[in-house]
Amino acid sequence: MLFDMRVSPPELLGGLQSGLQGFVMYRVQERERPYLDGGRQKWLEAMDEAGVTHAMLIAPPWYDKGKANEIISSITKEYKGRFIGSISLDINDGTKALQELERCVRELGLRCLLLRPFIDRVYANDRRYYPFYAKCVELGIPVSIVVGVNFSSEPVLELGQPLCLDHVACDFPELRIIATHGGWPWVTEAVAVSWKNDNVFIDISGISPRYIGMSGTGWDPLIRYGDTLLQDKILWGTDWPFLCWKDSVSEARELPLKEETKEKWLFKNAEALFQI
Repeated sequence: MLFDMRVSPPELLGGLQSGLQGFVMYRVQERERPYLDGGRQKWLEAMDEAGVTHAMLIAPPWYDKGKANEIISSITKEYKGRFIGSISLDINDGTKALQELERCVRELGLRCLLLRPFIDRVYANDRRYYPFYAKCVELGIPVSIVVGVNFSSEPVLELGQPLCLDHVACDFPELRIIATHGGWPWVTEAVAVSWKNDNVFIDISGISPRYIGMSGTGWDPLIRYGDTLLQDKILWGTDWPFLCWKDSVSEARELPLKEETKEKWLFKNAEALFQI
């Protein structure tokens, strides 16, 4: 059983190359291109081959958010029990965005709010986010917040500092917060915030596990504490199609962790978080 915390459905990846220009310099793995171009069936086959049984679906930032929420909802309903749907919003829409958040949960069945502070050009503890955090608490859903480095040429790196999540966790102790992408190069901060706050989790989506397992790459605190004090709070993911499922799963299995910890990272922690 494997739960991928961050997967884009192929329907939302049309115009991928143009969408990436001026946003991020990721390179889609060439071995994933056939699955990307082959549509839904090939996409599902690739997951099955890698043993990925569950995933949270996300929309890329350049896709129309309202349409993305509808498409993700339709996929979660078609493959009931396999996928968790995330919610994309424009916080600048104010009350309209809050209404869309509630609609996405109550009518579309989506179960996690996705926020990208570096796209919104605000810090995670900016008060403009607070009404959305409060609504997530009311609706009983977690929020996934991108932290760590971004590769866009426009927003500054410090927008991704995980330490900002400590403010949010303290102000909203009932809000389940996922620090997405692990927070590198501020991994120690991410670990400290998660250790301090029971409601903060860390996902490693978009990071090749082989780098996380390498000493001296900045990930040492995650390995050390993720195998002990935080073993119930780390979540695996690929950010597909930017990482290959087979490679990521294989590398995760080779991490210098206890076997029981690997099972938690790969599935059990997400299972508990989303009450699968």
